[in-house]
Amino acid sequence: MPIRTHPSRSFYIGLLALALIFYVLFIARTGFKIGEEVYFTLVDDAMISMRYARNLAAGHGIVWNAGESPIQGYTNLGWMLTMALLHLWGLPASKISLAVMATSALLLLLNILAVRRITEHLSPDSWIAPALSATLVAFYFPLVYWSLRGLEVGILSLLVNLATLLTLRMANGFTWKSTLLFSLLAIAALCIRLDATPQLFILTAVIGVYGVSRKKRLHVVCIVLALAVVFLSLYVFQTAYFGEFLPNTYYLKVTGLPFSERLQRGWGVFARVALGDLGFSMAVVAGGLLLYKDTATPKTLLLLALFAVQCAYSIYVGGDLSEYDVGGANRFITQGVPFLFVMFGIMVDRLLRDLQSLKPSIVRQLDHTSLPLFLFLSLAALFIISGQQWLVWGLQNAPVLESDILRVKVGVLIQQSTDESTTVAVHAAGQIPYFSKRKAIDLLGKNDAVIAKGPRVWGSQPGHNKWNYEYSILQLQPDVVADEWLFSRDFMAAHTDEYERLPNGIWIKKASTLVDRDSLSQDYR
Repeated sequence: MPIRTHPSRSFYIGLLALALIFYVLFIARTGFKIGEEVYFTLVDDAMISMRYARNLAAGHGIVWNAGESPIQGYTNLGWMLTMALLHLWGLPASKISLAVMATSALLLLLNILAVRRITEHLSPDSWIAPALSATLVAFYFPLVYWSLRGLEVGILSLLVNLATLLTLRMANGFTWKSTLLFSLLAIAALCIRLDATPQLFILTAVIGVYGVSRKKRLHVVCIVLALAVVFLSLYVFQTAYFGEFLPNTYYLKVTGLPFSERLQRGWGVFARVALGDLGFSMAVVAGGLLLYKDTATPKTLLLLALFAVQCAYSIYVGGDLSEYDVGGANRFITQGVPFLFVMFGIMVDRLLRDLQSLKPSIVRQLDHTSLPLFLFLSLAALFIISGQQWLVWGLQNAPVLESDILRVKVGVLIQQSTDESTTVAVHAAGQIPYFSKRKAIDLLGKNDAVIAKGPRVWGSQPGHNKWNYEYSILQLQPDVVADEWLFSRDFMAAHTDEYERLPNGIWIKKASTLVDRDSLSQDYR
């Protein structure tokens, strides 16, 4: 027995309005002042893509340093191109990140509606299930964080969710419109980031099964051909433009680290971080599947597969960035979390129906209090899933924001205190190069093939375990070494005949005539 029919449109308007208020507040709190000007910044990795985007918009091509040979230090082509379009608006460097965050906020709102539609398709006679899943997606902290801090998670989640909705509907019949729409969504997702491949492979395989069983093989062939052509074209472009079949970040993060060690780290991050906020949802879904065998339908199993493959992918690549700082699922796992929340909403709805059938005397009471009941359930679930993260955000603001702001200040200080031909070496390759507008040397190798293809030096965190200071500093001779990390200070201290450490921690080449020492010595903190 359903608790109630679908809530009115006003409910979802209210949900979207409340989510928008949260997103605007989240974005507003990331603003900070340098002098009298308000600045905004994305996370450091997103600012790497922003540097490529600015160079492209300025006519330099897809390059890390203007005038140098291309190197693929990004893995989100479509999102980088979106950033490039935003750069064409002519916004100042202090505000362009705000435009990216506003775009992501809009994508998050659309994603709420997509999740609602998926849940309504699977549970058409319930309002609790779609309302609960939509609410959880709206306020799931990692999804909000990774999206509003500039990564491509929001747009990828939206594209994959819409493609999933089409796949579910295609189980009831094929049309050329649905075939075309699915192809376009899948192509867009691939172009945004090739890491969408595992989920798209599952969806395409399911469509293939539907098509064969309904003698719609031509539809399936068209979808497969379209995706194959785009997939191949992307790799041909990478090879032709960058001279490498794989991104530079692949060599940096995957090579040099034994497969078993990478899996061990990936599993450790998943078990200690992701399960902290998803364990409750996973337990409810697993319990529901055991208790209600009829809920294990091909469509619900599809959703679980789309969630599971993202967890497996995260483990395979050894995890991602800043997971322990942010807490909860990383950006790879977060991309699959909406499907887990759809299943969670369905299972909660099923449990409530059973309560009604077991206690018919309180059916009327449940009917009369269903909205308060929903509010209690959603708030309780949000508290368990993301309560701690939102509490930390309320007390301390967004994770790693303080470090991001300091790096922006370093970049601005370098821009103000050095000649345009100055070369700056960095460990954090996002904010400092972007805001300094100087030629950069990436000490950790995301944008340096010599480092990326070199041996691992220390640790097991992908992207942070390779460096070669003899090459990057002693051979390339940067005018400024902008930041310190792990053992770099010891290395620099051993070469004080060539480099001097300023009171604020920045190192400068003693022989350089491109640096205003007194200006660069300012306390930027």
